[in-house]
Amino acid sequence: MTLTEEEFLFQTDLQHLFTVNLESENWTLVYHSFRDVRQNGAFFSALAPNEKVPSILQKESWDVSIGGGSPSVWVSNKDGEEVSEYHNYTEAGQIQPIVLVRSFHKIRPSYFEIQEEFRLFHNLYYDKAKNKYIKIDEDGNEEDIVLVEDKTVRIRTRALREYAAIKDMSIAFFVDSVRYSPIVLENIPESRRHLECHDDNKTYFVHLRENFFLKSPDRQTLSRFLGKRIIKSLPKERVRNWTYENEPKNYESFIVGLDEFGDRIAHSSDPDKLANYFGTNPEAPHYLTPVFFRKEVLNKYYAQPQKYEVRDGHLFCGSLWCLRMDNDNKDYVVVYLGDLGRDLSHSEQSYWKTFNIPPEGGVSKTCYIRSIAGERAYPETPDLRFKLELSNFKKEWERKHGWPLFLELSSKDQHLLTALHLPTTDDQSEFDSQVLYLTKILVDSLNETELNKQISACPADAKGITKLGIFLRESDNPAGESVVSFLRNLQKLRSTGSGHRKGKDYEKVARRFGIGNKDLQQVFSDILTDAISTLAALCNEVEIDNKLVRS
Repeated sequence: MTLTEEEFLFQTDLQHLFTVNLESENWTLVYHSFRDVRQNGAFFSALAPNEKVPSILQKESWDVSIGGGSPSVWVSNKDGEEVSEYHNYTEAGQIQPIVLVRSFHKIRPSYFEIQEEFRLFHNLYYDKAKNKYIKIDEDGNEEDIVLVEDKTVRIRTRALREYAAIKDMSIAFFVDSVRYSPIVLENIPESRRHLECHDDNKTYFVHLRENFFLKSPDRQTLSRFLGKRIIKSLPKERVRNWTYENEPKNYESFIVGLDEFGDRIAHSSDPDKLANYFGTNPEAPHYLTPVFFRKEVLNKYYAQPQKYEVRDGHLFCGSLWCLRMDNDNKDYVVVYLGDLGRDLSHSEQSYWKTFNIPPEGGVSKTCYIRSIAGERAYPETPDLRFKLELSNFKKEWERKHGWPLFLELSSKDQHLLTALHLPTTDDQSEFDSQVLYLTKILVDSLNETELNKQISACPADAKGITKLGIFLRESDNPAGESVVSFLRNLQKLRSTGSGHRKGKDYEKVARRFGIGNKDLQQVFSDILTDAISTLAALCNEVEIDNKLVRS
């Protein structure tokens, strides 16, 4: 905002700040300090009991100081006896600062703390790297609530007003600003040297006088703006909190079939409007009506493995929610109609609805055995099967050899296994990323330190695959050559495709995997199938009736 010299002196920008509707602003400035050659001052804020608001507005001076508001012990004399009382700064009836400015007498750096009760009320997570506080909603979405900078703290207005509502308090906004100007005081009419404003939600004054201290040509006159502004809390019924009644949940409708004309039939996913085995809503679709979705519906969740986890038969959003699903199908994801309504919020339902398609048969054999027959069943799709067999392989190898063949992924690499999946499209970038993940899991994670201990001498520049090959040869594993061949080809596919520009070397190894003759989805499915066979071969196993049995 560009100000003329006179506007700067009269602090018209701050006067304007006291006229706008601060309740409708997205962010509230709860702390800010500034100092340069032409101005200095601060903005501050606190929660004030509603009954104290009239007395607060009777004067311009602040009711709480920056750095104040800490717990304290008050000593008084009662009936001739000295009595000590502990007072918490958030106890009822107190004016409570929202930002606590912690100072350690220049022996240690000062820093800001946000009122603990506010942080706990909204269950805020502190992001240390970005110096901000985050709220996670029921869908796992993250919203910035508090932004902390060098000399500025902002809080999302709605979150602050919700907190004030629960505490039956208002938000008091304080300003104290001094500015210097080259305008000579004699050039300002006396009637304009003092301005005041008082009403039911603000009070302030602007006072101009000659600068008697450190006077210079550009600091002839100074003005002081001192004032307070009240920001009202939200009505309690508008607070998004479990202690108050929320709006009824909305439910999306999903395709459950086709009519005789081939038109789609949709029905609400509201569990209370579905049939069940106890005779409820007999004319409605059953709770266990399968609803079909394109496989791409899971891409959102694969792309954020730090938040979501796609498992065999389940989708998790941290510990917030879990959706049962049938993902043991190459082309579709199937979810029961009632589960969509019960387990997903309306916003998540709306997302899933964009991938909804008419039914294509029934659920997978795996899902049927588990959910209808109530029996245990192994997944059949290669990605889910690979993850299961890798887990079993690691346990069996360590039991047999006493050391792990594959090192556990670091916390920063855990997403590689979580996000590993059959490509949902024939897109090259998705295929490349999946090849990269699989290579890191099977090749880059080989335990070279332990392999060195188990084998005889090998070339100094030998890498993990070579060391594994020597170990398998010296262990008389008949499948050693095929294991090494698969891992080398996988490594070449990654290095010539995902790791570098694609050229003749990539085309050569690509032909070995059938790229060009089959779509990329099928290619990676075959790679995962070969990876499962490789794990079996490493443990001298053979595959019978879809189960790995030790030979």
